[in-house]
Amino acid sequence: MEGHEGHVISGHDMSSMSGHDMTGYEYLRVWSNCLDDQWSQADKKKLSDQIHGEEPETTDSFLRKDTVQRCSSKQEAIRSLVYAALVGISFWLMLVFMTYNGYLMISTVLGAGFGHFIFGQGKLKASRDIQCH
Repeated sequence: MEGHEGHVISGHDMSSMSGHDMTGYEYLRVWSNCLDDQWSQADKKKLSDQIHGEEPETTDSFLRKDTVQRCSSKQEAIRSLVYAALVGISFWLMLVFMTYNGYLMISTVLGAGFGHFIFGQGKLKASRDIQCH
């Protein structure tokens, strides 16, 4: 590992890493949002099928406690791993940006823009919970 001037870690150029990390970060965000949407739609369909299959007098969903669908433990594990990866990449990119190296900062911003352009395209909601960029 060289000093602050070189920005080389184990033979890797950090400027190319931050741009690739940012693009991968945007891909991971889009993929996790699509996965959440798929699971949400499947849960809504399952709940709708359960409600429509019952007697009319028992369909008061505000009185029933079993109408809330929970994710399976496999889904929760996947969501947690994706969330941890997003947080880890986010913090890594924050540290890269905080080197105050103009090339790294530009690479991070360009990677974010490129990743959002390629993978976003209407698939990301306006809400950005933990994202720092």
